[in-house]
Amino acid sequence: IFLTTALKWEKFTFLAHSMAAGVAPWFAGALPDRVQAMVLLEGLGFWTAPMSDLPTSMGRALNQLSALEEKDNKVYPTWDAVVERILEGHVKGDSEFDREAAATLAVRGARQDSTGGYQFTRDLRVKAVC
Repeated sequence: IFLTTALKWEKFTFLAHSMAAGVAPWFAGALPDRVQAMVLLEGLGFWTAPMSDLPTSMGRALNQLSALEEKDNKVYPTWDAVVERILEGHVKGDSEFDREAAATLAVRGARQDSTGGYQFTRDLRVKAVC
């Protein structure tokens, strides 16, 4: 709020990711006359279950996170294998999504590891949901 006031923005759009995407709606609810729109990416969301469910749910999430620490990310032997995996995972019938598009995604989402193989760089922790 201090930055937007200093910039003399009477209204603005929130672009928020992760935890900020979970907090931005509270801010917008508190000062609705200042927030014109929100773009929320991969937000944590609000706790909507009864508070009595919180300890069990948090315990389950922590167990999932612990299990992910032990899980290895699959190693693909070649760059072509990475591109093929992306092609396999894409919705079939999309004529716009071809090998070139898959290779573009692979450049951004995979890396060569110390063994010479390739791994996706996604954060497996996003699969652990409360």
